[in-house]
Amino acid sequence: MKKLLLILLTLQFCIQSYAQVNFEKGYFIANNNVRTECFIKNKDLYNSPKSFIYKLNEKESTTTGADITNIKEFGITNIIKYERNLVKIDTSSANLNKLSEKSDPEWKDRTLFLRVLIEGQSILYEYKEENTKRYFYKLNNGPVEQLIYKKYFVMNSSFTKLAVNNDFQKQLWVNMRCENGNMGKLMKLEYSKKDLTDYFVLYNNCTNNNYTNYVGKTTTGSINFKLKGGMNASPNKNYDSQEQKVEYFGNKWYPKYGAEIEYISPFNRNKWAVYFELTYQTYQYKSIVTEHSSSGVLFENIYKYDNSVSQILPNIGLRHYMYMNNNSSVFISVSLFSSYGLGYSYQRKFNIEFRRSAIGFAKYSVVLGYTLFNNDKQK
Repeated sequence: MKKLLLILLTLQFCIQSYAQVNFEKGYFIANNNVRTECFIKNKDLYNSPKSFIYKLNEKESTTTGADITNIKEFGITNIIKYERNLVKIDTSSANLNKLSEKSDPEWKDRTLFLRVLIEGQSILYEYKEENTKRYFYKLNNGPVEQLIYKKYFVMNSSFTKLAVNNDFQKQLWVNMRCENGNMGKLMKLEYSKKDLTDYFVLYNNCTNNNYTNYVGKTTTGSINFKLKGGMNASPNKNYDSQEQKVEYFGNKWYPKYGAEIEYISPFNRNKWAVYFELTYQTYQYKSIVTEHSSSGVLFENIYKYDNSVSQILPNIGLRHYMYMNNNSSVFISVSLFSSYGLGYSYQRKFNIEFRRSAIGFAKYSVVLGYTLFNNDKQK
């Protein structure tokens, strides 16, 4: 078992190192306003970068680096977009051990790549750096400003109280209010990607402005329904003890059939999935049991058996995908029933998996799968 886990972890590290060099179709706009179509390395783009790596042709091996000093805008087509902006950003710590006693933001001028979440007459941006997350907005080609949110301590001789500066709600009420806007609802708005994107979508709709929602293009998971079939390896081994001798006969490989529902989460670029599987298997074999007599071999009894085991087995587990390119991926599975697997998937349609189980009749399995339908083909 330990050897198997070591092999799986080693394979994961090697494959993941290779898979992370996946390049996706994108573009960038340089300081001279020239737009260049290219293929951008997708690593870590969901945290605000300062640079990125690209190549002009998907098949070429030569890569080039670009950074915030010479690029105004870049993105992966229809998925993610970054714009360079000089902004005032609140640099107050969000760490409870380092919170300020002042409610006002601690402003600092910085040039940043801001991720575009909602783009229209009103634009919502996001900036992420380690434990820092800030949201910015822009209205009608005006300046980019931060939506203000800050936690701080109120110190008193008898107690210390945690307070929050929610000025972002006031900013939205003053500058981005629909005609039938409700102050009570706005006061319940949280400083989160979901609440803010929902609000910007609502505002663009109520003002009849066209907009692009980049969040909706990256947060949808997918559900796969798969038909599965394969072969199990019998664990039965002949043995001889003081009391009896047992010999097994028959094919040590036997078939299995089933179906699986898999949900692939949008978390971490669709690399994590949970699955539920039902499998039917029938195992038939013969055995000869010889009972030893304590008085000697003259009194041995021999019994012959025809054995048949039929089972419907549920299985639920976690799966991690490592993308090699747009068509191929390798995955590792771990189930609640002490099963471990390593597999290969092609176009999320065909897959093969090798499993090792610590319990049950099937110690080793080869499983083939075919995705019958998928509600979302996006990776």
